[in-house]
Amino acid sequence: MSEFREARKIRNSTIVTSVAFTNNVAEIACGNYDNTVKIWNVGTGQLIDTLKGRPSWVNYAIINNNRTLIASGYESKKVNIWSATTGRIVYKLKGHSLTATSVTFSCDGMQIASGSHDKTVNIYNSETGKVVHTLEGHSNVVTCVVFSIDGTRIASGSQDKKCKIWNVLTGREENTLKGHFREVKSVAFSKDGTRLVSGSADENARIWNTMTGEAICILQGHLAPVSSVAFNHDGRRVVSGSHDNTVKIWNAETAKILQTLEGHTFYVNSVAFNHNGTQIISGSSDWTIRVWEDSKTLARITLNNVEIVMYGMAGKYNANFNEVGINVKIAEFLYPEYQDLFDEYVKNYYK
Repeated sequence: MSEFREARKIRNSTIVTSVAFTNNVAEIACGNYDNTVKIWNVGTGQLIDTLKGRPSWVNYAIINNNRTLIASGYESKKVNIWSATTGRIVYKLKGHSLTATSVTFSCDGMQIASGSHDKTVNIYNSETGKVVHTLEGHSNVVTCVVFSIDGTRIASGSQDKKCKIWNVLTGREENTLKGHFREVKSVAFSKDGTRLVSGSADENARIWNTMTGEAICILQGHLAPVSSVAFNHDGRRVVSGSHDNTVKIWNAETAKILQTLEGHTFYVNSVAFNHNGTQIISGSSDWTIRVWEDSKTLARITLNNVEIVMYGMAGKYNANFNEVGINVKIAEFLYPEYQDLFDEYVKNYYK
């Protein structure tokens, strides 16, 4: 069984509210309480860019997959959508009657969803900023929202202790998931959309069948509210972050804890797997982002915009070209002209 270890600690300038891998596999984005979104190189930990919005104490900040739009909000009914290129507000999403609490982009970037203290979820057209649907059904504050990978459904979590599944096209509720006994703080779909994982202030996470609404299993082990949850690429693992300052990896079928990742000194607010499950990132109120890597990873390096993950394997290298999805076993380094650079990279990696 693979184990993860801390490969890198990135020091941020404030509390990290959200973390995500961008479409560029070598980059991660983090939303911060100072109303900035920062882009980091996941391999080196170097800051690539800082995208600034209105100076304010914000609740959330998130960037779309292709790094063109940013959504951020503070104590307001509106969500600001601004250009990641110019730093200017493109439009403000209107429609909520009370403070917006959360926001998310669909994977294709065509739609935006937001949750609010007014107990509703709004779906917007990302090009026009106009409300497409207002989803009503929760009896308390909507704390989190997420699109399914294919963009056909939305899941929402609420202080009413329930999760709901909604049809994006019709705006109709498909299922209500009941079982948590405190507010739901995070929701995430599996890649195929058949399951949902939810994290709650009741210190548990639950995995649900999205078609039947039944709970498949309960993930018990955290000692404080579970603030963030995510599936890996094949749906066999779940990662969770908690106010107990830890990150846990779970078997999504047996509900057993596979590993507890320790290192953060304050609340873990957000966690995410990369596209192939070899990396986990976590953002925390301790002002850091931690990068956790599969212990089999020897090194990762980006050459000519292609990320290569090197694994130790009988004295040879296994190069995984993530962008083209092939594995090549080689006896010597593939790019001889980069051998010195690679050797220096490995030496520094194992310091």
